[in-house]
Amino acid sequence: MYLSNRELAALISPLAVAGAFYFMSTPIIEAMSGYFPAYNEYTNKTLSQKTALYLQIESQYSLYDTIIEQERRRAESADWIAGELLYSHVRVAPSESLEAMQTHEGNQTVAEYTYRVELLFPKEKIALVNGKIVKEGDRIHDATILKIGSDSLLLKNKKGLQWLYLFK
Repeated sequence: MYLSNRELAALISPLAVAGAFYFMSTPIIEAMSGYFPAYNEYTNKTLSQKTALYLQIESQYSLYDTIIEQERRRAESADWIAGELLYSHVRVAPSESLEAMQTHEGNQTVAEYTYRVELLFPKEKIALVNGKIVKEGDRIHDATILKIGSDSLLLKNKKGLQWLYLFK
């Protein structure tokens, strides 16, 4: 089966034109932009808008990464504080067994409760005592929290006023 020259040209010419446009597309577009200045302005404006949007998204990702890193550092600090600093206190009682120690006064048995300050937030006036979050004025067992300081807590119980220290 033989093709005539005309049939062969008709078969190959679309491929040749497509190849020429493919390899010469950038110079052709640059040459044509002189004939269509409105399109050139539109593409520049669109490119500027997309660039601004990309930069905005990139800055948000950067801020997000910073926040995630800060949260990771806070968690590490909280773990270190919980493991190394929080369990220094006046009287020791395990938080799992918050049972009262028994003392005898005559024929009556009186429960003596042990308080442990685990964490203090003086600006917010919040503390963690025996595993419970309390604020000034709250009651825990038979005591009322009167004042929360930077390293101590004042409470009032049946014995009177008692200071509990975080790092002692």
